[in-house]
Amino acid sequence: MLHTQYMFYYDKKLKDIDISNWDLSSLKYAYMMFYECESITSVDMSKSDMSNLENATCIFSYCTNLKNAKFGNATTSKLKYASGLFSGCQALESVDVSTLNTSSVTDISSMFFNCRMLQNIDVSSFDTSKVTDRASEKKSVKNQSTVIK
Repeated sequence: MLHTQYMFYYDKKLKDIDISNWDLSSLKYAYMMFYECESITSVDMSKSDMSNLENATCIFSYCTNLKNAKFGNATTSKLKYASGLFSGCQALESVDVSTLNTSSVTDISSMFFNCRMLQNIDVSSFDTSKVTDRASEKKSVKNQSTVIK
């Protein structure tokens, strides 16, 4: 599977997603894969091999009821575009991105834009040496008490 662009776009029936066992090893483009899937409350990608994934732009954007997401040990060594990854996920309370490999990422703009319920996010492990677009990186979280490390 080379791309999953718009695969579940605006699917109102999806609730909890466990893609941890999907074979995503050949996936390169997941642009807007779950965009506006308003019923999704949780996503588990903790065991996913996404080693060829380059574009995850807006993959979960406007999943307005998404409360938590787990990357865990997901392999993302070729990821370049992560802009708007969780943009508009107003109910997002927790997301574990501590193991996300960002060494090839160039765009993290608006990654957490309008994530009003997000309290803490640890991005201290992010390698941002290749990032050229980080617009709204820290300003994107609306909740004043949110801590971005």
